[in-house]
Amino acid sequence: MKYKTLIPAIGLGLAAAGGAHAAPDPVDILIQRLVQRNVISKDDGDSIRAEIAAIAKENKAVEDKKKTAISVTAKTPIKVSGYTQVRYQGATQDGVNDSFDVRRVRLSLTGDATPVLDYGVLVDFAGSKKGLTDSTHSGAFGKPILVDGLLNYKFSPALKLTAGQFKVPFGYENLASDALLDTVNRAAVTETLVPGRDNGSLGRDIGVQVSGASAANPRSGQVEYQLGVYNGSGINVSDDNESKDLAGRLVWKPAVRGLSLGAAQYLGRKGTPHAKRDRTGLEAIYNRDPYSLKAEYVWAKDASLKRQGYYVTGAYKTSPVTQAVVRFDRLDPNTSVANDAASTWTAGLNYFLSKDTLNRVQVNYERHREQGSQIANDLFLAQFQAGF
Repeated sequence: MKYKTLIPAIGLGLAAAGGAHAAPDPVDILIQRLVQRNVISKDDGDSIRAEIAAIAKENKAVEDKKKTAISVTAKTPIKVSGYTQVRYQGATQDGVNDSFDVRRVRLSLTGDATPVLDYGVLVDFAGSKKGLTDSTHSGAFGKPILVDGLLNYKFSPALKLTAGQFKVPFGYENLASDALLDTVNRAAVTETLVPGRDNGSLGRDIGVQVSGASAANPRSGQVEYQLGVYNGSGINVSDDNESKDLAGRLVWKPAVRGLSLGAAQYLGRKGTPHAKRDRTGLEAIYNRDPYSLKAEYVWAKDASLKRQGYYVTGAYKTSPVTQAVVRFDRLDPNTSVANDAASTWTAGLNYFLSKDTLNRVQVNYERHREQGSQIANDLFLAQFQAGF
């Protein structure tokens, strides 16, 4: 019998006797008996002692490391996810520098506090990107911000109550994750007119909302709804007046795979003048691999100012890992003024580095056109994203 086959058995005996801190006498006695009965030689016995001593040393190092490590425990499992986006922007406009930036560094924590109560927290560590490039080189860069902080209480599949800071239920593109967009940037109409984005709040606000969905029907399809009350002043701030804003979204998914039709309404007041801040949105989405077609229209009224815009996006997967995208969007910032609208053609290519498409490289070219005086303001965009 080879002596090495005895080491695991002796190791188990050590563990049962207390591991690295056990007294060595029982092991020595066992080795001596094996030598006396000529099962192993004296040299083999010495080798076994040396290997056991090495194992004990390694075990002690592991235990010491455990004592100094930070231990995090929770009553219920926590799901941790996140992603980082690094972007390059090349501008054709005079006075605008080409630049790299770390666009988003987001970490998400979600979990179930009880079978019917769950929570979510989303922090962006690149959040507030504000800085100066004058002689002082001062400014605050990458200040972390709270993006989402919410609780969900699930009464049933048809009724869920959400409270906290989260996305305003308005528009398909607004509600889509930043990590899963077809293009590097959202359409101008989304960024300019959709509530929660028109004030630079990443599509979010603070409030309460009820949501749910009807049971799927093979003939009539399914209806989803969201209805909420919000401060209307944006994220991480209190309300700027005594009024509360209302938002609602209704989506019908007919018995046609991949098709959804939706409408949204937002009724709000801005500031102490309580100026009107109303929005109406329509959406039509068709997703069926390898094709997708998405279109939205938004009409807005801010006090006496009326604005509107729309976009149409088409995408086609040319292979399992590549996708070609084309989008046209148009924004009219004041419907009472002629020749002030602007439009953008976007052509892009997405290369997916993982099946969930969370890891990707995106390349876009935005061709901007204005009705009035034309400006050389096209953009070349490249963005690398890694997530987990």
